[in-house]
Amino acid sequence: MQGSTSFTTCHAVYTFLVTTLIGLLQVKYQNKNVSPFETHLTSIRSFVIAVFIYCLVTVGKIITKNYGANCSKILGYVSLISGTLSSVSLAVIFLPTLLSSVIMFIIWAILFAMVARFLYKAIYQWFYQKIVDAVVQVLELCTSFMGQGLMEQQRLLV
Repeated sequence: MQGSTSFTTCHAVYTFLVTTLIGLLQVKYQNKNVSPFETHLTSIRSFVIAVFIYCLVTVGKIITKNYGANCSKILGYVSLISGTLSSVSLAVIFLPTLLSSVIMFIIWAILFAMVARFLYKAIYQWFYQKIVDAVVQVLELCTSFMGQGLMEQQRLLV
């Protein structure tokens, strides 16, 4: 239950932040002949791609909630990374200098590196659990096969 609450809280904060930034962007460009699509094309493209990934991951998290905690963790980390990238992409439009833009992307890169470490660990645990489950199933299959062979041999001896 706690994971669901934190995901909902993060989603609400993300929604509030992006909505606020888009509103501020509209105010900034309302009386200008140029749009942010012309002046900050890379940032806008990054934003759109990151939001698309965020939406896909959010739907994926809802659909795959029954697949286990590791799958949920992985999707949560991807959601955090894409949500952060989209927010930073919009915030960069408001910064006046290239240095400020670089600083914002450095902050995002540091967050990405921190989250990537946890993402790697979650993916590793997920693969490890799948391998263990497969080995257990193979061993159970071999045991049941060998058990049937022993029962047949005992029946032939009797």
